Amino acid sequence: FQQWTDPNGMIDPWSDEGQAWLQNMMEKMELLQPQWHQLMGIYCMLEHVFEGKLILLTDRVGLGKMLQVLGVV
Repeated sequence: FQQWTDPNGMIDPWSDEGQAWLQNMMEKMELLQPQWHQLMGIYCMLEHVFEGKLILLTDRVGLGKMLQVLGVV
């Protein structure tokens, strides 16, 4: 996984400009880490998994559903 991300999606990471941008971000940004609400989501999902219940993630775009699923896996 990428450890750094372009929030606007405008940088091509394979171009020279993109490589320079990524190098600059490595110096400035911390690793991506789950936020509190995402950790609580992972906890609740794990409870449901162990109880044999179904899980349906339906919230707004950009709240970290993929991160939560990967956290459960």
